[in-house]
Amino acid sequence: DLVSNSREKIQFYNDLLKKINEYSKLDNFKLDIRGRYSDTNHIHPINWRDDRIREKSFTCLNSSLMEQIKDDCWQLGINNQGFRIHGFFIENIFYIVWLDPKHNLYNMK
Repeated sequence: DLVSNSREKIQFYNDLLKKINEYSKLDNFKLDIRGRYSDTNHIHPINWRDDRIREKSFTCLNSSLMEQIKDDCWQLGINNQGFRIHGFFIENIFYIVWLDPKHNLYNMK
């Protein structure tokens, strides 16, 4: 249904903007998300060796960059319905690689 699909997309973007605004107010984003935010916001490093992961790396990135950042790739929760952002840190800056509104990075068979 086009209407519910549109509403769902609008909700995803609203959730995204709200959460990015919340995260951007943290003094030390990388440090703060490892603490109080990690459990309640489904935040954790991406373990590329996990066999449930559909993608084994960020294939859109240059392979030498991926090699440098592979141990600092993270999933950030946007809402409790599964919307996640995947990206990586360089120092305290989080670079978004992809938006995952249906949490499809993990194959949940």
